[in-house]
Amino acid sequence: MAFPIVAAPLSAASAALPHWSAPPQRYALRRESAPWQAPLLIAALMVVALTLATPAQSNTLELHQAEAMALDAEPTLLRRQALADAYQEEATAAGALPDPGRNIGYQNLPVDSLSPRDEMMSMAMISVRQRFPAGDTRALRRQSAEQRSQLFRHEHAAQDLAVRRAAQQSWLRWYYAHARLQLAEESIDTLAELMPLIDRRVAAGTADQQDQALVRLELADLRQRQLAEQTALARARAQLERWLQQPVDVRTPGTIPAWPAPDRARLETAIDSHPALQVADAEAQESDLAVALAEQAYKPEWMVELGYAHRRGRDMDGRRSDLVSGMVGISLPLFQGGRQDPARRAAEHQAIADRLARQDLARQLHGEFRHQLALWQYSAQQLDFYHQELLPAAHESAEATERAYRSDRATADELIRLRLRIIDLQMEVLNRAEQRDLARTELFYFAAESLPGAAQ
Repeated sequence: MAFPIVAAPLSAASAALPHWSAPPQRYALRRESAPWQAPLLIAALMVVALTLATPAQSNTLELHQAEAMALDAEPTLLRRQALADAYQEEATAAGALPDPGRNIGYQNLPVDSLSPRDEMMSMAMISVRQRFPAGDTRALRRQSAEQRSQLFRHEHAAQDLAVRRAAQQSWLRWYYAHARLQLAEESIDTLAELMPLIDRRVAAGTADQQDQALVRLELADLRQRQLAEQTALARARAQLERWLQQPVDVRTPGTIPAWPAPDRARLETAIDSHPALQVADAEAQESDLAVALAEQAYKPEWMVELGYAHRRGRDMDGRRSDLVSGMVGISLPLFQGGRQDPARRAAEHQAIADRLARQDLARQLHGEFRHQLALWQYSAQQLDFYHQELLPAAHESAEATERAYRSDRATADELIRLRLRIIDLQMEVLNRAEQRDLARTELFYFAAESLPGAAQ
């Protein structure tokens, strides 16, 4: 009655496939039939075969299928990719010079007529000016935008891992909820098998009706457990559907892959390249660029302006010559205590905070990895103990008690108690197996690796 834990599907999918036998002789293709009949009959048989076979294949949802469906349905992955592309484009704009400015107008117009011809000092002017940001501001802004783009690419990778882990764990909880429900249903049938034996003994006068009432009471308790497992299965299914964005109520879980034991040394070394740490590194590098950018504010900005003036007025000697002007402007960062100094100190504090956050995140990842590894080892050891010690001993004791009960050397209470003990042990096996497999998904998540057999 033990439920398969590792490489066994919940339902035999092969049993659902149609079995095709040789066609009866009266339907065999005759050589003298029309030449178009044979291809049509063959095509019809193929269509029927595919139609009958497809539902059996689509009723099973494998782990790697659920993972791929969750990745396709996750909008935040596309959002982070779009943000990465946006900042990559912004980097080009951030490194460019500011747009030049242009002035067009008149100067020195007389107030009484406003005519540029009445005053020889009146002139029509046009000028162009270009501003140059201080120091390496443009290069640093470009690098900052590129760093922000890289940060979102790392966030995309981190979110990809998080979605994979969530889908894997939701599928595993759905799988084991389905398994516990099946075990609860089988347990009712197993305990109900004792009723004919007890009825015969009551009829023979070697047992009383209290034994029958005890079996009915325990059956009612198992039915209550069955209802609880149905509720748990519905919750697990809803959680899985939340990630898949489509219903799975008509499907059954597939097979859990036969995963090898985790390689602790390799996985723990891989934590240092986890995308979450790469995000923290990118944030720290961006903060360093912000410090360098704040330091550029101590340097002056430059401005160059070129102008041309056309004079319309005339004097006694005739028209005056046009004029050309050129100017160079410079900013004066004199009030550093109220502007540049606070901005630089704020950027430095933010850089320190980001580096400390990165150290804290690395400590958390390594600590959680060791915790999940210990949980996996404990669950695996417990499963071995259940399979090698507890379950064989419980089955042996239950069989011995049943033989003793048949010969009137044991009570019905002892027989029922041992049967229920086996059911509880089998439920505990499923719980330990679920705990082990959930811990395994955490280990591969912290190592930024995909489970063997997972979606690529």
